[in-house]
Amino acid sequence: MTNIIPEKTADINADLLKDIARLKGQPAGEAKPQPMSVLYPVSAAVWLKAEKEALKNPVSGQRMPDGSVYLGKYWLDDPGDKSLTLEFNVFAAKEDLPDGPRTYNDTVKYMSQLKGWNGHDGAGYKNDKGLYRALREGTYDGKWIIPTIGMLNGGERNAEAMMPDNIIARNKVDSAFKETFKKDGLDGNDAPHWYWSSSEAVRKSIYNVCPYSHFFLYDDDKDRKRLSCRPVRLVPCKGP
Repeated sequence: MTNIIPEKTADINADLLKDIARLKGQPAGEAKPQPMSVLYPVSAAVWLKAEKEALKNPVSGQRMPDGSVYLGKYWLDDPGDKSLTLEFNVFAAKEDLPDGPRTYNDTVKYMSQLKGWNGHDGAGYKNDKGLYRALREGTYDGKWIIPTIGMLNGGERNAEAMMPDNIIARNKVDSAFKETFKKDGLDGNDAPHWYWSSSEAVRKSIYNVCPYSHFFLYDDDKDRKRLSCRPVRLVPCKGP
């Protein structure tokens, strides 16, 4: 089966390689670090069992088997449809979306083409309304998404106001996020230390935040500033 455990490496002893080559009647190769998945293959079934066990009693800030960080349980309410109230476990990626920063529209496009990143594909919803629509229709299937402003910083200028276990708040207290957020790099329209949400402001611009700024909430046009993105993924809660 395809191995989906995050790759780690282990050193192979040179003498061991020579002995293996001798037994196979092949030239001895150079001793190089090998992926752990090559040395100890793990099946998808074992992986899924590990994830299920980790979800039994998770705590906010817990590192999961795939390297993501568990944020907590969220009730997602669609502002346009009060009948859509669903509870999900929310997981933040262990790292930023690769090759950033990008404009918001380019981030959406990149997410739609994301394949197998940290074990999952991406979904390119144009905004949080697109996510709510997918949840309502049952078409969301656990892919990486651009976080809503609530998941990113709580949804207000005070980052702890609405959702205490959001990405920005956890970054302040958890070693799981240590040194994974950009702290500077402002250069013209590039602001990699600011992070996109998928939530639109009144003028259809997109809310964004800086993990290390005193000004937690701002909004920018979708095609002007180039910012970073810390994706999240949702898993439905099946019990209380």
